[in-house]
Amino acid sequence: MLDLTLKILLAHLLGDFVLQSSRMAADIEQRVLKSPMLYLHAGIHLFLLLLLTQFSKDTTLSCIVLAASHFVIDAFTKTVLKKRLRAFVVFIVDQLLHFGCIALFVAYHQAYEIDWERIFGTQTLLTANAVLVATFCSAIVMKKLMQFFPSEAPKT
Repeated sequence: MLDLTLKILLAHLLGDFVLQSSRMAADIEQRVLKSPMLYLHAGIHLFLLLLLTQFSKDTTLSCIVLAASHFVIDAFTKTVLKKRLRAFVVFIVDQLLHFGCIALFVAYHQAYEIDWERIFGTQTLLTANAVLVATFCSAIVMKKLMQFFPSEAPKT
């Protein structure tokens, strides 16, 4: 169950945050259903879903439905919600709707079970520590190190 969830989540994160350019997002935001980028965006999601599920016959139809739901959610949030809510709230609602569809996708294919040993296993804890050190801790260490250097540029 966790493997399938991670695959589908990876497809979503790649599709929405890595492979969607600023130009694509702006075009979708502005033209919505008239934007060829919206259709390309949904197609990218479909390709990623199929790729990460290894083009499995068991999940192909679900991948198509999930990509279609991505299209519908994006169109809905960019048209209906955009007029009623702040941009940040629209973004949060958009992502929650996507995550809800991902949860339904996974639940359809596999029963939900929480594997506490895996969640708190050595590999997970090592990864969590590495992420924290690389993001938060390193920034604090760099700030402390920079205190040893003059804050103004030398005068020429």
